[in-house]
Amino acid sequence: MESQGAAQWSSIIVPSVQEMVKEKMVTTVPPRYVRPDQDKTEVTDGSGLNTEIPIIDMKRLCSSTTMDSEVEKLDFACKEWGFFQLVNHGLDPSFLDKIKLEIQGFFNLPMEEKKKFWQQPNEIEGFGQAFVVSDDQKLDWADMFYHIVQPIEARKPHLFPKLPLPFRLAKEWIEVQPSKAMCPTHTYTQRQPVPDTIVCCTDAAWHNQDKRAGCGWVFKNETGSIMEQGSYSEPLVASTLMAEAIAVRQALVHAQSLLFTKICIQSDNQVLINALLSKKSPMEIYGIYLDIESLSSVFNSIQFVFIPGTLNFMADGLTKSALCISHSLLV
Repeated sequence: MESQGAAQWSSIIVPSVQEMVKEKMVTTVPPRYVRPDQDKTEVTDGSGLNTEIPIIDMKRLCSSTTMDSEVEKLDFACKEWGFFQLVNHGLDPSFLDKIKLEIQGFFNLPMEEKKKFWQQPNEIEGFGQAFVVSDDQKLDWADMFYHIVQPIEARKPHLFPKLPLPFRLAKEWIEVQPSKAMCPTHTYTQRQPVPDTIVCCTDAAWHNQDKRAGCGWVFKNETGSIMEQGSYSEPLVASTLMAEAIAVRQALVHAQSLLFTKICIQSDNQVLINALLSKKSPMEIYGIYLDIESLSSVFNSIQFVFIPGTLNFMADGLTKSALCISHSLLV
């Protein structure tokens, strides 16, 4: 069953269209990319034909009073068009322009760099084309880069960490941006304290001017002995609360990699802890909250506890160090 599932999502590796054109390997479009048997689609203005691209309103999609009608529009767009325009999503237009530029730069990387991200055997993620199952199959006259970014545990280790820094940071920035139109309450299961729990102190330092954050975490056993500690710097962070939430997320990622099953997250940010314990996500950290919720589900036991800053000095030192190193690298 496992091998069949892998084959279902695999794709035969094909040449890069962009490189074929760039290196002048072809003078005309090869027959494999031509579809004479397919009707051409004409999009005209003022003809009276229904040629407008479907527009989906995120606010209407998330409203209980308009959700049903908007879901019908979404269903039609997916079945009849295969794409749609999304409005009222809460992302700044200037930021979307930046994303487009980063994607263009990514596709314009030298071929040697692109090879690091090319599809691997029995994989669909990476540069290439999707669902190519035969050497005679017709192909699109285009290159594609496909990869999964959510949930974070599904990311391919040979793809996401190696992405060019500006593109990777832009994608991370999208993930932590809450949309005002998306404000449903998501919950995690709060469990009672149990023996053999690993305590993790987390903290974050935030620099308002360049919007960077330093995150730190310290893992301790029941006797208080340090087992593991780490730090991390994150750019494009909008607030202190977001920085603190990112620190918790990173700590949970590391706790999972260390195979901890019972963990108690301690933070000196009362607002964050109250948000987690009340099972309500502030819009400001909605995207990160979803990550925390997802990561929390893998542990047998998890707690979120507020502690005074005086008891969190070790994690605090790690955060300031990470922020200083990050700032010095920028300078």
